[in-house]
Amino acid sequence: MFSLIKPDKTADFEAVLARVKEALGKSSDPKRKAQALSWRVLKGLETGPGGNVVYVWLLDPAVKDEDYGHGSQIRGWRPEVGGRKESGFSRPPTSHLRPPH
Repeated sequence: MFSLIKPDKTADFEAVLARVKEALGKSSDPKRKAQALSWRVLKGLETGPGGNVVYVWLLDPAVKDEDYGHGSQIRGWRPEVGGRKESGFSRPPTSHLRPPH
């Protein structure tokens, strides 16, 4: 999965990712812990369309039947990441994805 982030928002995006990953790792739900273990995000060295920074999400192995879309992650884990809306991420540029079965 790819994320395109405005250059001036990369620090915010990376902070949100760190909080979500931390929340996943601390979750009492085994599926969330498994997601934390298999989830890596890489930052591209070159800019993407519109000068945006490209992030690539690697999910290996993906947890069966779990939604990996940005919106569902932030909405679903919001209580675990501080209970507030994350500024600048209300409409991420990627679709909601589920890993293949």
